[in-house]
Amino acid sequence: MSGVRHLLLATVAAVLALALGLALGAGPVVSRSDATRASRDERLAARTARLEARLARLEDGARTDARVVAALAGPMTDNRLDGHSVLIVRTQGASDALVRRTRAALLGANASLTGELTITGTYLDPAKATAPLEDLALRLVPPNMTFAPGSTPIERVGAVLARSTIAKEPGDEPDQDGAEVIAGLHELGAVRLDGTPGRQAELAVVLTGPRERPSAQAAVTALVQALDAAGAGAVLAGPGRAPVAVGWLRSVDTGGASSVDSADSPAGEVSLVLALVEQLAGGKGAYGAGGGATAVLPASVLSSPASG
Repeated sequence: MSGVRHLLLATVAAVLALALGLALGAGPVVSRSDATRASRDERLAARTARLEARLARLEDGARTDARVVAALAGPMTDNRLDGHSVLIVRTQGASDALVRRTRAALLGANASLTGELTITGTYLDPAKATAPLEDLALRLVPPNMTFAPGSTPIERVGAVLARSTIAKEPGDEPDQDGAEVIAGLHELGAVRLDGTPGRQAELAVVLTGPRERPSAQAAVTALVQALDAAGAGAVLAGPGRAPVAVGWLRSVDTGGASSVDSADSPAGEVSLVLALVEQLAGGKGAYGAGGGATAVLPASVLSSPASG
């Protein structure tokens, strides 16, 4: 019995010694781990503080830049479109806020607005290009109008719609042929017009959203090109640095049309107005801060106001 008791006491002593050793050894390990964690947290906090300070400086700079541009916008655009008429065309992707800002910028330049034409999903649907859209357009095609050889159905529709809303020298009275085209497309659910059907403008601004369905590319680009050809010029604009439809136009031969990205910013509003002034002078360009832009502003018209 004494041998068994001796063995048991020895085992307990060994276990206690091991436990004590582990406890004593773990102390420094835990302390080092806590110190490492605290040091890492301090570094992260310091880095976060530096990034937050940098972001605050950038935001302050951006606000200052916006105030400067807003202060210069008036002198740069006042009366630049005096005596000229503009039609606003919008896709369903264009926001109401963008339309309001554009309208205010155009009115600030003393442009005369003939209306607001909304292009619906029906118009932009490739499956509707031939029937019913082209069927209607060809039945109501204005007199003496011809189409470019090899033109597609949606290009012919765009040409008829442009001829119904835009002219190089608009008359004082609404064009009755154009009014019939607008009425027919409205019945098909392809367009909605806030304005007088048949009233024509010299210039067109086409507003799009940040994203547009890829299937709408042919309809949008064809309409912009047709509006430009029918009147004194056209500008396609969209919000942000990478509006999809602006990229479409910049990737093809635009004819004489111009494009503006960042149209939802003060600088974009100035660019849009001056791009229209440049259109009246026969120039064109790609303006903004996004991909494919060749300049922020059309510098060619900064020193010479448009004639009324």
